[in-house]
Amino acid sequence: MKFAYFGYRSWAESILRELEESEFEIDAFTIPENEYSNNNFREEEMKVFNPKEISELDLDKYDALLFYGWSWIIKQYIVDSKVCVCLHPSPLPKYRGGSPIQNQIINGEETSAVSLFKMGKGIDDGPIYYQENFSLEGSLKNIFGRIIEVGSKLTEKLLKDFKEGTADLKEQDESLSTIVKRRKPHESELPIEKLKEMTGRQIYNLIRSLEDPYPNAYLVGKDGKKVFLKGAELENSSDD
Repeated sequence: MKFAYFGYRSWAESILRELEESEFEIDAFTIPENEYSNNNFREEEMKVFNPKEISELDLDKYDALLFYGWSWIIKQYIVDSKVCVCLHPSPLPKYRGGSPIQNQIINGEETSAVSLFKMGKGIDDGPIYYQENFSLEGSLKNIFGRIIEVGSKLTEKLLKDFKEGTADLKEQDESLSTIVKRRKPHESELPIEKLKEMTGRQIYNLIRSLEDPYPNAYLVGKDGKKVFLKGAELENSSDD
């Protein structure tokens, strides 16, 4: 079987690297250089293309299309004619939409999930192949490492199940669905008025959810200069 893999975020490219030793033939595609990607994947392993021109690719030769860390809407005729698989880092149907990891951490969630699902007509609403939990504790680097580990394992299992014809799907429970919006850079500001209303845990969660490569949390001084908060530690006490 032959698969096409579309991704551009660093964690998605790392999952691709983990799949290099699999028995399957995988053609990989990415977008031009951007701040969320690894530099070492460009020339040799991933074909660079304009994501708006996906319909110009020869997709008929692939048994399934994998979209990992992907931010563009796939045209419906492609979704209807091909098996399109997406990895979403949330316990779907919760946290559909943009910036799922950041929104979960900011909301105080301690556990998330890697969800592999078949694309449908809406945003992140298709039936699920597999879903496995992972911890949201620690830095973003730690969290992305867990997404890579779980995502690689579930993807390899799914490709094998495709080959054996045993891949199964489970519909999402619409009564449990929640939708979040992609965060904008200006939302990373921490005004003094807002800080006064936040607990230490809430401030810690906001800062670590916005670690590199995302727009870091920041303060603005009276001179208008921004102070970026690259990371944080939370005091370990009984009041936590």
